[in-house]
Amino acid sequence: MRKKIFNAFWNINWESERNYIRNLVKYEKKQRSYAKNESRRKGSLQFRLQTGNGKMKVCKNMYLSTLGLKKRSVREWVTNPTVQGMPRTRDEKKKLSSK
Repeated sequence: MRKKIFNAFWNINWESERNYIRNLVKYEKKQRSYAKNESRRKGSLQFRLQTGNGKMKVCKNMYLSTLGLKKRSVREWVTNPTVQGMPRTRDEKKKLSSK
């Protein structure tokens, strides 16, 4: 099942990959704070994989290893959905790297 998800993910274009991630990873704000001092942590990412039965909640390591992604990419795509200056497609990435 994980290999099937991996192959399906890497067979779509770059913009669709970003949308796929944004639909399956949600940023949840912290509900309450118990500490006296203010924490830097404002929330958490909730990871889900699309299965035949719907969305299944998984841990971060399972999610990243299934899709072959780095945590920074996922975090950026979820928290900053429109990053200025980033190439939108793989072709644009190739053009920028060849300059």
